[in-house]
Amino acid sequence: MGAWIQTLTRAISSRRLYFERCPAVFFRLYTLYLRHSRNPKLAQIILDPLEATLNVVRRQQRVEHNLPWAQEIFSPSRGLSRAFRLPSEFKKVLLTERTLNQLRMHLENENPEGAVLQSKIIADIFSIENTAKYSSETRLVSLVLLHHLITSKMLQVSQRGTQLARSLQLGCDDSTTFNLLTHESSLLCTIVPDKGKAVAEGILSID
Repeated sequence: MGAWIQTLTRAISSRRLYFERCPAVFFRLYTLYLRHSRNPKLAQIILDPLEATLNVVRRQQRVEHNLPWAQEIFSPSRGLSRAFRLPSEFKKVLLTERTLNQLRMHLENENPEGAVLQSKIIADIFSIENTAKYSSETRLVSLVLLHHLITSKMLQVSQRGTQLARSLQLGCDDSTTFNLLTHESSLLCTIVPDKGKAVAEGILSID
């Protein structure tokens, strides 16, 4: 396993892997790490070369941020890419995430009570006990959806989104409740935007 991971990460670093495939490769490797998170030794064998290679790609800035998912993993401190902030674009991705279907439908039907109730799934996805259960792609989509909860025009939903975001941050700080990957933690710090700016840019909520 370790040799295979190192070979793949070396291929990325040396440009033998087309960079338009980079985001998908990194997300798959992070999913592999999450799946083996209950085996600390194996998980570290995956994570160490993965993050070292990711840092190389970030430093060299050879990946276009307009590629799908790229900004979120290569430059997470810049926040979510416009495609994910735009409701019409994000819905296309959200529709593929069955885990989030109930929450999505309540938002689309403008049912704040139902949305607040179903929002618990986001906390479940990032809980330490469920680390191995969900893919890194599902986790990212959940963070994007959290952004849309926070910017929702439904007050109850917006308040719940903010509460969830703060809970994730606090729970990760003490490492007892939630577990976030490095790029997820950086994204979480950026997903409470200035609502006036979002409206000015035409980036509205998904509800």
